[in-house]
Amino acid sequence: MLNRPTTILVPLDGSPLAEGVLAYLHPLATPEMTELALVQVIEIWRYAFGADAYSMPYLITAAQSSAEEYLAQQRERLERLGYRVTTHVATGEAAHSILDLAQTTLADFIAMSTHGRSGFVGWALGSVAERVLQEATVPVFLVRANMPAQQPLQHILVPLDGSTLAEQALPKAQALAQATGASITLLQVIQSLDEGSQKMLFTSAAVAEATFAQWRADAEHYLQRVAAQLQSAGVAAAYKVIIGDPVPTILGAVSDEQADMIVMTTHGRTGLQRWFYGSVANKVLHGAQCPLFLVRNSEIHADAYLGFLLATVA
Repeated sequence: MLNRPTTILVPLDGSPLAEGVLAYLHPLATPEMTELALVQVIEIWRYAFGADAYSMPYLITAAQSSAEEYLAQQRERLERLGYRVTTHVATGEAAHSILDLAQTTLADFIAMSTHGRSGFVGWALGSVAERVLQEATVPVFLVRANMPAQQPLQHILVPLDGSTLAEQALPKAQALAQATGASITLLQVIQSLDEGSQKMLFTSAAVAEATFAQWRADAEHYLQRVAAQLQSAGVAAAYKVIIGDPVPTILGAVSDEQADMIVMTTHGRTGLQRWFYGSVANKVLHGAQCPLFLVRNSEIHADAYLGFLLATVA
């Protein structure tokens, strides 16, 4: 168990779209045990266009003052909700500044919207979110702009591929379910093959059919075991095995299962009956109509992260 509150780094750009992530934080950690580190990054190069050498320092100073005032307003509002809040104004490239601050604040994870303001003084928050996701060493919680209003967390979808890498999402999903009473649906998608690919890979249609049947049986046995482990921890858990294209199948399951959140890792196992997990995670991010909690695969951080999960539900 951690001897400090959960720290969540929240990048903001001054727009209501970026602020949208704040409404989704409560299921992740209670305000009384949470410290929010709010950051706004000033990318100085944006002020170079149309500014001469004389006016440049004044523009940057004005931007810093505006960012400090904005973050102070956000801090006051969040402190009234019970959060501990620190504010940070950084200068530099947005994604790198966010990642650096995640390390210096000892953030347990980063929470951000995938879209915000862009233009003269804003950043293209969608591309920043993707870069943060690619390089972060801590989990990243992402909310697309203009999602439906936050509802109590009731149903979590956890896509798995049978690998230990993908299973690193399970502790987070379990912790959230235990803290909120949400149920979990485990989903394994077996990559479908077109007729031409089947002819190339299998000696006959009968062999292809038998192979897919075995893959399905193996997946169901695996998910049944994982579901039983969750159930023994007091979590309501079910599972599904579907043969199809991973991305639309996962996105379809969100709707079918009425999932409030997807919890998955950024990488899993590859192979004939598996999917390239990193690519799938990125595509799910762009299509999901619910928040997405992405856990980075890292042996180095596994013990520390498990401690954070236990502290979240303690």
